[in-house]
Amino acid sequence: MCQVDVATTKAQAQQLLLANRYHVVVTDYQLCDGCGLELAAFHADSEHAAGVVLMSACVEAPWAKGDECSKLSAVLRKPFTIADFLGAVEAAIQNAGGVAGA
Repeated sequence: MCQVDVATTKAQAQQLLLANRYHVVVTDYQLCDGCGLELAAFHADSEHAAGVVLMSACVEAPWAKGDECSKLSAVLRKPFTIADFLGAVEAAIQNAGGVAGA
């Protein structure tokens, strides 16, 4: 059985991350009130940190080589296939914070 919680803002996601424990976190790079990298950093500092999969339409993102990416299990560049998505999520769960890159 799989439970999925959905947040429409970074603030909502942070509240969910504080209140729950997850096997994986999936976020977009662009959020209406921040960015997915900020959410990944927030989550990495928690006691229940899990793997984070970041999705982005940015091909040449300025963050692609920064330290912030070390907090990510995978980066999926849009468009991606469902197989790519499922592979990244599975790897993030198995590696729990390791770099799986997709």
